[in-house]
Amino acid sequence: MRYESRLTLLPLAFCCSLLVACSSEVPAEIPALLKEGEPCAADDQCETRMCAPLPGETDSTCRRACEAGCKSEEVCTTLSVGALGKLRAACVPERAGLCVTCEYDGDCPYPADACVKLGDRFACGRDCAFDQTCPEGYRCIEAESSAGDKVAFQCVPASGSCACMPATVGQKRPCERSNEHGTCTGVEECSEELVFTGCDAREPAPEVCNLIDDDCDGETD
Repeated sequence: MRYESRLTLLPLAFCCSLLVACSSEVPAEIPALLKEGEPCAADDQCETRMCAPLPGETDSTCRRACEAGCKSEEVCTTLSVGALGKLRAACVPERAGLCVTCEYDGDCPYPADACVKLGDRFACGRDCAFDQTCPEGYRCIEAESSAGDKVAFQCVPASGSCACMPATVGQKRPCERSNEHGTCTGVEECSEELVFTGCDAREPAPEVCNLIDDDCDGETD
């Protein structure tokens, strides 16, 4: 009987030693997900599940995907086109440039924005490939670039011209105000005097704790 008792106790002691060993192991710490705008190296590091550089920049940050909806001072632009034509599109700061005179695509705010032919002039369109949405007074169409190529999904004026003339009085285009604190965007309008006036962009100011994005960097304090 004593021999059998020792056999019964042996597995119990072994199991207890395993439990003690397991409980002494420190669980691996799971890193917190990075917030929008923070530097990153891969999509799965971000709360937004998108890590990409802004067009024209080399360092990647966590970006908001267009599917999540863009903020009021942002626009959606195509970063790349993947397999089977799947778009990788992100919300980026709006930059004045739509309907501004250009010679080449590189004169326009983002790489997916094309310098397009409008009448006898060339002006910047705006990429609208994600959902074909354009500002009021503009439509998303296939256009002809300054290089003579067909470019799909560009916002251009419904009037067919970016010039401020009698036929386009009331037409609007983006504008901006810049200083040492940042750049804020708004819109200006073709007036009856046939000039674009009334830019309603805010004057950038130092950030203060007022729940307003004073310097227009996309973050409120």
